[in-house]
Amino acid sequence: MLESIADGYLNNIEGVDAVYFSVEGKSYSSSHIEFPMDVPYKKK
Repeated sequence: MLESIADGYLNNIEGVDAVYFSVEGKSYSSSHIEFPMDVPYKKK
């Protein structure tokens, strides 16, 4: 799901070169994955 969201932004919005995920200003975390908010999830 996150991959599809990131691809949507990177492929369809001009000027977007990287996608970051965060929740309420903190790193994204679920029961099986964690992404630091200051590290891009995916770059162009």
